[in-house]
Amino acid sequence: MKPNLYDYADFRSFLSDTYAFRKQEDSAYSYKRFAEQAELGSPNYLKLVMDGDRQLTISNIHRFAHALEFTLNETQYFEALVLMSQADLPREKSYYRARVNELKRTGPRTLTRKASSTALLDEPSTMAVVVCLHGASAVNAAAEASAKTGVKRERVQKIIQVLVNEELLKVLDGKFELTEKYIQFQDKKSKSSSQKKYIRAQLDTSIRALETRYARDAKFFCNTFTIAEDSLEILQERVGSWIDDLMDHTNADSPDKVVQLNVQLFPVTPRGDGSEARDR
Repeated sequence: MKPNLYDYADFRSFLSDTYAFRKQEDSAYSYKRFAEQAELGSPNYLKLVMDGDRQLTISNIHRFAHALEFTLNETQYFEALVLMSQADLPREKSYYRARVNELKRTGPRTLTRKASSTALLDEPSTMAVVVCLHGASAVNAAAEASAKTGVKRERVQKIIQVLVNEELLKVLDGKFELTEKYIQFQDKKSKSSSQKKYIRAQLDTSIRALETRYARDAKFFCNTFTIAEDSLEILQERVGSWIDDLMDHTNADSPDKVVQLNVQLFPVTPRGDGSEARDR
């Protein structure tokens, strides 16, 4: 399994385990490749840090975070972890230890990364099926999930097969049980293609709701706004964190209804006549 940053209280152990994991995944992976990804001058800088022969500056902490493809919260946690380890004064160490604990509490849950699970993203109703499978009888799960969601039984059986193959679904005392709450994907090309299909299906559903449910039970919020040039990634992370909190809240309920939330964040190309800037 890929090392989970939030399981570590020592950043050097995390770096060592992560390097070993990447090396196992790709035998050609090297300290030099990491240095190139992190835009570091020394090809052996990672090894020096792992061995305790070199400290990490603030600048290099963020270079490491970039090479490790951290989220904003993971970057903050990694930074606090490093600074806690490198602190000289007890009050500094105490401060960063409290910061580490705070970020660990608010950090995302462990994610399962399975590339072939992108088959689950073919249509928006898939995740409703996944929720229905948890706790369902292994004998009648396909029929029950099909009846609750309206998804064809053949499609439900395909979803079950994917989940079982990926070890995301297991049978316990005759009932299906999901082993993870969230799913993330490694294969970027496959992920991109499946996400595009998924987003198109979501937008098609939104268009139908706009035409038929706008005045009843559908709410639409549309905004265009300006931000600093380097703030988009931070904004995306904040929205992602909010969605994680929302999922935690809704997962605590007993689900009996499916709702759809669409959030699109992307730079808008001006039309050229200045009207868009005025509109924003």
